[in-house]
Amino acid sequence: ETAKAYVPRPVVSNGAGSRVGLIAFGSSDFAVEEARVILAKRGIETDYLRLRALPFTPETADFVARHERVYVVDQNRDRQMYELLTLEVREDCGKLRSIRHYDGFPLDAETVVEGVEAGEKS
Repeated sequence: ETAKAYVPRPVVSNGAGSRVGLIAFGSSDFAVEEARVILAKRGIETDYLRLRALPFTPETADFVARHERVYVVDQNRDRQMYELLTLEVREDCGKLRSIRHYDGFPLDAETVVEGVEAGEKS
């Protein structure tokens, strides 16, 4: 709990109070930013929280609470960040959706766009 006061805060980019949120970290950032532009052109506005450290700070749970759905972008076979977030936001974990990219290639914006669009259709 003490560490939460000292780790770098996440970077939050809010739109106009979007229903849809995205959470990513590390090298996913560029693809997610590009995906947000594409999604906006297709009528899906998003907010974005870029994680910069663990443990999670209060901003993370607040971000999830403010959105109907939150897509967690993981470049990991086991969806580790998604799993950690479900533990952190237990009461809101039903809002989380995973976009898992694990094919050995760098994450591209279209993967994020396809994940969000598929989730928004269901």
